[in-house]
Amino acid sequence: MGTDAHASGAGGAARQEAAEVLGFWPSLPAVVCDRRLTVLASTPLARALSEAFEPGENLVRFVFLSPRRRESSEHWASSAQATVGLLHGTVDERDPDRRTERMLGEVSTHSRGFSQLWADPRVLPPQTGTVAIEDTAAGDVLLHFAVLDGPRPADTLVIVFAPADDPARQALSRLALSSSSPDRRAR
Repeated sequence: MGTDAHASGAGGAARQEAAEVLGFWPSLPAVVCDRRLTVLASTPLARALSEAFEPGENLVRFVFLSPRRRESSEHWASSAQATVGLLHGTVDERDPDRRTERMLGEVSTHSRGFSQLWADPRVLPPQTGTVAIEDTAAGDVLLHFAVLDGPRPADTLVIVFAPADDPARQALSRLALSSSSPDRRAR
């Protein structure tokens, strides 16, 4: 199955495997992330939903540090909590590596909201949930999500999204049409 993921070294191999997994789900918004929640690969529909799902983007940095974030939005808090919960589930606080420590330090320094959620023992890793992706080309889209083990279970996870209601289903259909061009394959 062809993909346009770029392979170089171990990270490249993980990106290639991630893109191959997503190649089987062309009609779903789905992303594969590493344990720091950096997007390794995403389906065209996921990329049409949000810039957060572009390969190389880090979901934690996007949610907490992006100039586009809107902490005042009604849906930001639930997205932020889910993001920190996912990070709690993938990063071992007792033994983080230097890249993880740098990321945690950067986001903690610049986002009080992140620091508070990261320190809150009630924020647990979600296996499923509902999030709103705001300001897409098709408007705000309410989605259910499920978190699955990725192609390298200790190091990757897959987040698959599904419409939560009829307006979301219609919005995804419109986005699917715009994202079906050949240059938007899983990457």
